[in-house]
Amino acid sequence: MPSNARGGAIYRSLIRHHESNSGNLSAMSSENAAASATPARTFGFVSVLVIGILAATQSADPGITSVAMPSIAKDLGFSGAGLSLAVSIGTLSLAATVIAIGALADRIGVRRVIMIGLVLEALGNLIVAVSPSLAVLLLGRVVAGVGMGALFAGAFSMVPAIAGKRTIAAVIGQWTGLLYIFTIIFSIIGSALIGISWRAGFILIPVVCLIMMLVVPKTLPETPRRGSSKFDFLGLSTLGLGMVLVLVAVSLAATSLGSPTFWICLIIGIIMLGLFAVIEKKSPNAAFPIELFKSPVFVAAVLAGILWNFGESGMLLQASNFWQHVVGVSPSVVGVAIAPLLIAGIIAGFAAGALLGRGMSPVLIQAIGFILMILGFLSVAFTTVDTKLVAFFPALILVGLGMVAVAVVQAREYVAEAPAKYLSAVVSSRTSVGQLGYSLGVALTSTLIALGVSEEGGDVVPSEFVPAFNSTMLIVAGILAVGGVITAILLSIGLKRRKTLALAGPSDAPLEPSSGEQPLG
Repeated sequence: MPSNARGGAIYRSLIRHHESNSGNLSAMSSENAAASATPARTFGFVSVLVIGILAATQSADPGITSVAMPSIAKDLGFSGAGLSLAVSIGTLSLAATVIAIGALADRIGVRRVIMIGLVLEALGNLIVAVSPSLAVLLLGRVVAGVGMGALFAGAFSMVPAIAGKRTIAAVIGQWTGLLYIFTIIFSIIGSALIGISWRAGFILIPVVCLIMMLVVPKTLPETPRRGSSKFDFLGLSTLGLGMVLVLVAVSLAATSLGSPTFWICLIIGIIMLGLFAVIEKKSPNAAFPIELFKSPVFVAAVLAGILWNFGESGMLLQASNFWQHVVGVSPSVVGVAIAPLLIAGIIAGFAAGALLGRGMSPVLIQAIGFILMILGFLSVAFTTVDTKLVAFFPALILVGLGMVAVAVVQAREYVAEAPAKYLSAVVSSRTSVGQLGYSLGVALTSTLIALGVSEEGGDVVPSEFVPAFNSTMLIVAGILAVGGVITAILLSIGLKRRKTLALAGPSDAPLEPSSGEQPLG
């Protein structure tokens, strides 16, 4: 990831949530109720706090790495391709393994996978902290990437298990707010440690993981084993390779759209993803229910995930570029200047979860979220070379509120649509969807601005950057508008079908809403 996108890297994975059992999903969803039954033990706010910290650990890790990377590259003596690989390999490792780890959680239990993730995340960061060379550093980032996937898959999958009598939507909102809060805290501490020594910066995550190893067994339940009797190595390997190739292709799009490498990665990646779909449809040991893509609600959730991550990366990356190229602020100021978006995200997480829990229409909440994001981009689509940094604060607040509102609804529907047998695998896929959307935002906005900007002596000319930036903001707003309408239509159709099944009675819709939960829709 480009260094000037480091702020977005810290937070991009933030809101990976869950909504389980709504009344009346389909035959697939009926399995969900059994697995989501309220446990005998009550799990309160402390449990939500714990999964918020777990997810924040995964979220802060890549951002801390991005902040430290210039110092690492100088100390270990690498640049160019080595630097690019060092920045991205952890994310690629996560993308290649997160759904497989989710499938493993379905087989062996979510808490066990969380414990494995804590060990891997701590080990990977410790390897980086003591790495004497680029090769050892890359090994550490790969191990940490697998650990990050396990922590996200585990934290997200744990939401229904700890909800109890609370609405899952409310738990998702609390989790989202806590996730933002602790990501900010960890990022600030990590950056401060990097100021002392980049190696010290990689001690923070292992310390947090060690504490969580002691806390998790006492605060989180173990989930029942579910999933297929045999592990789907062929299908999951195909998926992992396909996701990595597609993400590499998207990352190359901004600079190498005409290169053979871009097209080879893209074509082979798409073929591998298609092959994965065929394997899962025919395999008796499928790790992922491909039939979910026939559900309008699930397709709406996938599209929403791509869109809000797309918007987040576009705003964070290009706003930071504007501040540096036009306003002339330092990267350290950029890191502080994105705070309004993050604070708005905290507020939106708690608010959207509470509103959903009280029965407010998810279609309405998601529509409001898209409208806020669109207004945010439009508010900075008419900048000039004299525009100051503070003029971006309203846009950051609007985008922060909007993207988190969309994300909370998206998370709720992910869990609602996931069959119990595949719960962890399905919710883990949300990470891959988010990474795709985030990468698309970086690639498209960078390409659009590059078309209108020339460099003189290596410096971007502000008078050229500003109109290119404004046009890009308008285009992103248009994409969000079109995508938001499509998402709203799909979600509305799917929720109406769900309500029809609920009214048809137990024979057609055997799933009952969980205690305290409003029917979805």
